[in-house]
Amino acid sequence: MNQIRSTEDQQNFVKYLVERGVIKIGGPFTLKNKRVSPYFCNIGVMANGEDLNVLGKAIASTIISNGLGETFDTIYGIPEKGNHMAVMAISKLAEMGILKTFFATRKEAKTHGEMSSVQEDWKKKIVGDVPKQSYRIMLLDDVFTDGASKYETVKKLQTEFSNLSIIISGLIIVLDRQEVAIDGKNAVEEFTKTTGIPVFSVINSEDVLYCIKNKVIDINPVDASNFENYLMVYGTKEVKRSLSYPKHKKYLHRGIIPALDFSNLEKLEEIAMACEGNPKVTGFKIGSLLVGAHGMKTVVKHLRFINSNKIIIYDQQKAGTDIPETGEGFMRLCSEADVDAVILFPLSGPEVLRAWTYYAYNYGLQVIVGGIMTHTAFLKSEGGWIDDDGAYQIYEIAAGCGIDCFIVPGTKIEAIKKIKKIIDANKLDPNHEIQVLSPGIITQGGPLKEVEEAAGEYGFQGIIGRAINDAKDPKQAVIDLTNSI
Repeated sequence: MNQIRSTEDQQNFVKYLVERGVIKIGGPFTLKNKRVSPYFCNIGVMANGEDLNVLGKAIASTIISNGLGETFDTIYGIPEKGNHMAVMAISKLAEMGILKTFFATRKEAKTHGEMSSVQEDWKKKIVGDVPKQSYRIMLLDDVFTDGASKYETVKKLQTEFSNLSIIISGLIIVLDRQEVAIDGKNAVEEFTKTTGIPVFSVINSEDVLYCIKNKVIDINPVDASNFENYLMVYGTKEVKRSLSYPKHKKYLHRGIIPALDFSNLEKLEEIAMACEGNPKVTGFKIGSLLVGAHGMKTVVKHLRFINSNKIIIYDQQKAGTDIPETGEGFMRLCSEADVDAVILFPLSGPEVLRAWTYYAYNYGLQVIVGGIMTHTAFLKSEGGWIDDDGAYQIYEIAAGCGIDCFIVPGTKIEAIKKIKKIIDANKLDPNHEIQVLSPGIITQGGPLKEVEEAAGEYGFQGIIGRAINDAKDPKQAVIDLTNSI
């Protein structure tokens, strides 16, 4: 974990924005891109003279501190909020001895007054300085999330002023949310890569995080935690460097997790008693059969009574195949039932993976993610329906979201090796221990020793179902299995 760096000016600006209600931390707030965020920035509420003075000074200072004064001729504020920001920026720049202009665009062309004799239609839409040949334009906007409005603006300006050979020399934003796009790439970096336009921010989410951690701003602990969780899931690699992995119960380095895939409570008690006192039994996996028959709280209560210190994992079989919004209710119910962890197979896409993980973190639940199942004809390459690259990308995105526990198919050794390489390349801390949980061994034919070897230095837990549940002597079966690991 790296130390966050934030200047005194940035801290004071964050504090001002929070106290004025410009940055709100709490939520939930639905963003334009449909993500549900615990914080929101609305520059539009900065309406009085002091607000605009502070805002203009912050933007002008950013221009100067980044050495941008000689890189542009005029500022274009992206409508609508950018319009007044541009005016305040050039006003403050003038006080600092730097004379620049601004311009804005009307929605409808002006046809009266001085424009009644103008022939060029594009000039009739201009307010302020009319762009000239080879003009260098600095863009200005409030927030950068996924950059959709910025791409639209660049295209619009390049089209409307195509005869002038304009140069867009940069983009200044007040707050960089430091988020990844749907594909997991840094949204700001992708914007620069695609357009060639560099991006500069007054503050970013790391500055806000610094102010929370160092008590520069007063935020209640739950909102502060949710803010960090959001950055862990949706943030760029840069902002995640200052975050720690979410805390959860510690796993054994090598152990087993009985899969209680049946509906009988008496059977649950029998298996739980067979595992009682065995130090290599890490926890239990409960599923939809037991929960559907008796309710999650009842099932967990029975397990806690016999094995109070074991990890209890809920496997919906398979959770994460719905829309992002349903994750909140799912995680709330799991938390209320006192489970420790949930298994997700987020085949509905990356935004479902991110949203459900974010909600799980908010409720203090560990997330265990899988993307490839043990049976044949699952992946397209095996004759199934699921795209191979998409299934492996689940592990890539999950590792980048701070997830440190994964389901790997015990029947597919080469897949485990590939998954391990993907996790190694994307985990946030190279020294953090990763756990892999492997179903499919024993009854489905997965070779236990080969799976362990493929896991390498990772922690390994064998998920064992029928080999225990159908045994004549479950306790002896548990002893034999734990002795073999």
